[in-house]
Amino acid sequence: MSRYASSFRLGNRGTWKGFLLLVIILQICIIPLQFPEHSANIKSLVKDFISQPLATAQKPTSLSNGINPQPSSEVEAPSTNCQVVDEIKGNEEPSELPKSSLFGDFHEHGISLYSSMHESENCNDINSKHQLNISDYKLFQEDYTKMAIVLLDQLHNDEAFKDLAPFFEGKIPSMLRKNIVSKHFYKFAATSVWLKEYGLHLMVSRVLFSRKGIKWNPQLSLLYAETFNENWEPVNDIQLNVSGNDTLTFPTFLPVPFYHNVHNLKGRWYGPEDARILLFKNEQGKEEPLVIFNAHHRKFSKKYLEQMKDKQGDKDKLDLPQLHPRAKGKDNDENFTHYRSMFIAWPFQFETGKRATDDLPEAKYRNIRFNKARELVIEGRDRNKVEKNWTPFIDPAERSPYDSHINIVYDWENLQVLQCQLTNITSDSFSNCKVIFNTPGKQKVGPIRGGTELIPISTVIPGTSDTMIPTWIGFLRTHIRRCGCGREMYRPHLVVFHRNGNNFRVSHISSSIGFDVPLISARNKDRLCTKGDPNILMPNGISTWEYDKETDTDYLSLSLSRGDQENLILNIKNLGKLVEEDLDCDNEWSDKDSEWSLKMNSCVLKSSVEFCSAYGKEIQDAFTLKKSPRSVLP
Repeated sequence: MSRYASSFRLGNRGTWKGFLLLVIILQICIIPLQFPEHSANIKSLVKDFISQPLATAQKPTSLSNGINPQPSSEVEAPSTNCQVVDEIKGNEEPSELPKSSLFGDFHEHGISLYSSMHESENCNDINSKHQLNISDYKLFQEDYTKMAIVLLDQLHNDEAFKDLAPFFEGKIPSMLRKNIVSKHFYKFAATSVWLKEYGLHLMVSRVLFSRKGIKWNPQLSLLYAETFNENWEPVNDIQLNVSGNDTLTFPTFLPVPFYHNVHNLKGRWYGPEDARILLFKNEQGKEEPLVIFNAHHRKFSKKYLEQMKDKQGDKDKLDLPQLHPRAKGKDNDENFTHYRSMFIAWPFQFETGKRATDDLPEAKYRNIRFNKARELVIEGRDRNKVEKNWTPFIDPAERSPYDSHINIVYDWENLQVLQCQLTNITSDSFSNCKVIFNTPGKQKVGPIRGGTELIPISTVIPGTSDTMIPTWIGFLRTHIRRCGCGREMYRPHLVVFHRNGNNFRVSHISSSIGFDVPLISARNKDRLCTKGDPNILMPNGISTWEYDKETDTDYLSLSLSRGDQENLILNIKNLGKLVEEDLDCDNEWSDKDSEWSLKMNSCVLKSSVEFCSAYGKEIQDAFTLKKSPRSVLP
């Protein structure tokens, strides 16, 4: 039994079965109402689930740092309500988000900020200390049973998912019976947005599946979408009208198209990874979610295209002689090159086929509806073998009156900004991205990488558009290897980003921030910072950022993951006010901005390595004194 399940141990086997039987009966009541056309199939699945013997309850695993294990959601308490809500009316007054009441009291948490606004080679000269007001974190209690039942339904009844069934080898019902779903599925990297029209948080998480139950040896990655009310309580089995006659029932796995081959799994992780969600204003003037992710895919090789061009002249590749899309074995790699590239998807929009994610999709996909998706292709450049860690942001000043494009920070080391199409996309496979700002220097993936999306402060705090240059706030992450704590360390970093016409710059980046979150081993070790074990606290998204006019206070909700296996959220109070009032952001722009930005980056990295080394030593000392077996504060 997973360590989340400890609080749901029941007295005996019979009580277990009776309790679960009641839950399943309620599932039979609820699911057919939500999926009437599939009710017979769902009843069959549920019947198969309850007809098998239950696994013997295992002894719960306790956390050794004095923190009680989180309650399990793998066995949900029975509900007495079978009513299904078709939708939350979009013309009703949007719900006001709660402020400090959700997370209780705030406490101070010190951060160290480095600035590119001062011309100095000394890191101490460009450093300043500040206090963030943060709440205690909230750990999401994952309902793996609910998630598995949703996936089973989609594998059987959703045309976009049926072809994925072989990955699971028909073993999900057995996992449900044995209560081991959480040993094969890993849910993390949650990111969310607040849908004002529906009065709901929409959260998208990455769900990793491993046949052998080894997280770092997965076969498939999917995106799981859930809805929550303003108090972060799950809202299950709710149906939303999203566009035209289309509806979505939550929770659900998003039908994002991607290339996959179940016969060739070695060295390939199929499916969307590292998703980031943000809102844009569509052509109807409504806010709509947008998801950016990376995924494995294949393209015709240059060699193959050249050979076919010689044979067929200048015909488009769509007219090339058809290859067999997928034999029952490995791909014909002589004709394809495989990449990990960046994609964009519209969860509330749909189209047929998989041309966006595969140069040679099988004919059977032509009439299957998937989320609308496009590869993000940089104009005038060859496709890199791997693209990851792009940072999206919207510039409200460019709306006319909708968002025709999205901006991307492509590189934080030598600052580079892209502009990618959202409308007037003429290709059925890609969105064109233009480089609109470029800093000379070698483009490479450095230790400072994309984390959350960037949010413009002008959309949160009134009057800032008159007193500040266009400013965005977000959280980056550093990836530091062999720095004194295991194999590698990941930590969040606050970033302050600006625009002045066609120029961009980063004025401030913090050192590593721990947010007083206890960490856990990513590889289930009995202690932290062991050889080969990454130490992970990852910023995923800015869920909300609201301003309370009555108290002149802003509240930012930040979603994070720890250990690549748990999702959590916390509030930060008056971060916008800190940036507006305490930071020097309006210095004149000069030709040396990039030079001082690189100096700032080097100071951030130096302090991050020092943080990692000190953290590793603290863990070692605590272990020696037998005070810290598994989970400690950073």
